Amino acid sequence: MDFALNEEQQEFKQRARNFAREVIRPAARKHDEEESIPWDVIKEARKQGFGGLEGIQRSAGDPEGQLQVISAEEFHWGCAGIALAISGSGLAAAGIASSGTPEQIGQWGPRVLRGGWR
Repeated sequence: MDFALNEEQQEFKQRARNFAREVIRPAARKHDEEESIPWDVIKEARKQGFGGLEGIQRSAGDPEGQLQVISAEEFHWGCAGIALAISGSGLAAAGIASSGTPEQIGQWGPRVLRGGWR
């Protein structure tokens, strides 16, 4: 079995590493000391396509699930707490999508996926 990353995965890994280096790491100390939720980082992650609707679509097109593993590894390298905040901020999306009424999906879906709650 070949565990080497393909070209798409390597490019994604570099994007995730850059995000961790340039956005997550510089914010980590502040949010750790203040014990605050890193909304600024979460919003920037969504803006750059990590998480939210784009992340869900990317995951759907990645049946092996490698891109989620790659981003988790890189984000945790940046800061484990912020990495969990980024991934956890959209957890309600699956429940809303699978069990919500059309009205609930319309009201809450975009807010959960785009971070519009904040």
